[in-house]
Amino acid sequence: MSTTLELLTALGSSADEVAANLLKAGIKGVKKNCIFCPITNYLRGEGIPMDIGYLISDYPQLQPIRSFIMGFDNGKYSELDEQATV
Repeated sequence: MSTTLELLTALGSSADEVAANLLKAGIKGVKKNCIFCPITNYLRGEGIPMDIGYLISDYPQLQPIRSFIMGFDNGKYSELDEQATV
C-alpha cells in the first residue's frame, strides 16, 4: 500500500496536473469543505484515514496539492466541483 505522501505527490507537480489526474480518476468534491474536498475524497478512496489534516502544510513537496486546493476553493477547476451547475 502506498503512503499518503506517495499518493499525493503522484497526483502531479502542478495544481493543473493534480486537477487533471483527479478528473481522470473521476474524483470530485465540494469547495471550501475539507471533509469532502477532492483531495480528501481521493485519499479516502485509497483507504487513507482522514485524520491527516496537518500533513499538507508540513511538507514542502506538497505545494502542488496546496495550490490545487486554493484554486479549487476559489472557483478554478469547476469540473471537479460536485455542486457546480452545468
